[in-house]
Amino acid sequence: MTVVIRRARVADLDQMATLAADAQADPDRFCAYLAADAGAIAADVAGVIGPNGGDWTDASWVALDDARNVIAWLVAEVDDDMDRVWWWGPIVADEQRLPPVLRDGTMDQLFAAANDVTGRYDEHELAIDDRSTMLRSFASRHGFVAEEASAMLRTPPLAATGQQHGDRATDEHQGGVVALAPHHHASVVALHDSAFPGTHTTGEKLVEDAPGRSVLVIDDAAASTTGAVAGYVAVERQSDGSLYIDYLAVANHLRGRGIGRRLVSEAVARGAAEGATHAHLTVRVGNVAARRLYASVGFVEESILLPLRRGFSVP
Repeated sequence: MTVVIRRARVADLDQMATLAADAQADPDRFCAYLAADAGAIAADVAGVIGPNGGDWTDASWVALDDARNVIAWLVAEVDDDMDRVWWWGPIVADEQRLPPVLRDGTMDQLFAAANDVTGRYDEHELAIDDRSTMLRSFASRHGFVAEEASAMLRTPPLAATGQQHGDRATDEHQGGVVALAPHHHASVVALHDSAFPGTHTTGEKLVEDAPGRSVLVIDDAAASTTGAVAGYVAVERQSDGSLYIDYLAVANHLRGRGIGRRLVSEAVARGAAEGATHAHLTVRVGNVAARRLYASVGFVEESILLPLRRGFSVP
């Protein structure tokens, strides 16, 4: 077999999505940034914005077999403001379609082709299933370093839980769960940037309006500053119909009062009411308190994800 590497084309998208859906069921080939369903994968890839504002084909490369079928691909999701690339893949076919003797070389060729466009970015990340030896080896060859793993958690199907909106009772210290309003922005930005330094979304970006994303807060009624929050949760509706719990933070002086649990419960309940299929999230394996919180509202561990980074580290 002679493998050909080229820039992806719109006509490749269906094959790319079908290939990725198959790979997502295999821990050795799994990419943490992709959904499991081919339709959702296609929608997500098509939504990628390439370097300098181009479309997804400006940030995507494919490997073709002798019949010119897609047997591997790689997408670079870039953020020019952060000077960072998130690598979707390399996604590769199974051993019947891409023999092991060609696999590593194909992945390396895809990455080399992509680097002609992305080499100017200083920070790079990919996230894999902790059980993968193939992608861990690929990352090591290209200078990526493994950091603390995260547990991927999810709820059972929300339609089956009969879950209703969480408790909105208030007390003298915290108000009920409410949607983010402009007067909350400064407090949420400060809390977020303190809790998640160096993450993929800054506090300023978090409070901007974005399709599919919502932020819920609990007011700190005891604070002297208008708009001060006791905590917040940020969620996204994803293309596969699921609800992703992206961020959760509670002010240090108000921890241990059930604020985080109330925020997550309400976010999941609202997602269920709006038709979300299930909720899911990632949390550092060493964050025992957070894992206990999520377990208390119905999340169960699905797998362990390993972030691999080059050019930066997340504390």
